Amino acid sequence: MPTTTTYLTTREVADRLQVSPTTVRTLVATKGLPTYRLGNRLRFVAAEVDAWARARGSRSVDTAAAPASETDDYRAEIIRLVDTAPTLTAAQCDLIRAVLGSAPVAQTQ
Repeated sequence: MPTTTTYLTTREVADRLQVSPTTVRTLVATKGLPTYRLGNRLRFVAAEVDAWARARGSRSVDTAAAPASETDDYRAEIIRLVDTAPTLTAAQCDLIRAVLGSAPVAQTQ
């Protein structure tokens, strides 16, 4: 049975995180708050916002707002993806570190 995703507005995310809508837009631009653009508007998936906030230790997330089954499905999918992911080579790890800014990219010839 297909599931439907309910998208939150910037105002709803601001209320959920107990910040202003301007701060939500800043979090999207600078801190990686997951978002989707629908036209010129930002939309958010509640489970993704909650997971993002929990990963940063936020206590302002209204966990009652996200249905448990949606959160459990999301976690199960992440666990499945991690468990089936191939092991990275040392070169791949170095490249990821470089892209994320923790090490310079070594040129290979």
